[in-house]
Amino acid sequence: MPNSPYSTVLIVGLGLIGGSLARLIRHIYPDAQLIGMDVNGASCEFALDNGIVDYAFSHLSSITHQPDLALVCVPIRQVVSTIESVVYRFPGLKVISDVASVKAEISVPRETLGEVMFIPGHPMAGIEKTGISHSDFKIMEKAKYVVCPQDGDAYSEFCSFLTSLSFQVIEMDAKTHDRVVASVSHLPYLMAVLTANNAQSQDALLQPAIDQLKSSGFRDTTRVSASDPDWGVDVCIYNREEILTQLRDVVAQANYLIELLDVSDSHRLLDYLSGVRPLDTPT
Repeated sequence: MPNSPYSTVLIVGLGLIGGSLARLIRHIYPDAQLIGMDVNGASCEFALDNGIVDYAFSHLSSITHQPDLALVCVPIRQVVSTIESVVYRFPGLKVISDVASVKAEISVPRETLGEVMFIPGHPMAGIEKTGISHSDFKIMEKAKYVVCPQDGDAYSEFCSFLTSLSFQVIEMDAKTHDRVVASVSHLPYLMAVLTANNAQSQDALLQPAIDQLKSSGFRDTTRVSASDPDWGVDVCIYNREEILTQLRDVVAQANYLIELLDVSDSHRLLDYLSGVRPLDTPT
């Protein structure tokens, strides 16, 4: 049985992501001590009752254990203040990392961190459901995990830890991350919302027929529209510029399609539709 490089791991935010990370760490390192913290007492109770963590608290001030690693799994808007609170409470930390899907806007002053290394991170995993009751280590297993490169042994140790958890570690600077994630995650979410809203906005008399004819294609396209809307708001605010740029590109392409439809240009339509290559298709 492997030994974790971190004997005690603090997970702040016991939702879907925090719970799934805790379950994965428990799965790979059953002897590691896991401490959970969440302002929602029901989440703490669920985590304890299901053996996801060893201890759970609703306040940082109640935690008496000294963690080696802290994983901050709170909404994007709360990440910076939470990191500052955790570092202040546990100055003996080796590493603190977040899991937010936006990186460039999350900045913590060096003087605030002291000797603690902050490693911005983002596991590219999740489902459209929310809450720790839906957590599962399989959600995280073998997923891609983006980290923003740092210097030092603590960074190397953290990356090795992620690899040992089965993650595919990808190093990427914050700005590039935000631009890429806008394309492969944030924009698809918004497109799913647009598609679902379009169906819902059709004539009320058509709704029974729409519900009757919804197929796997529609469900696959709109599945992520059910994601936590608070997350959606945070994404739009904190990755605003990248999303706006790509939304304008989509609008330009939509206008081009409208032009082709207006003149029934089947040849150019075929060229346009034939040029599409799903991102999981090898080049």
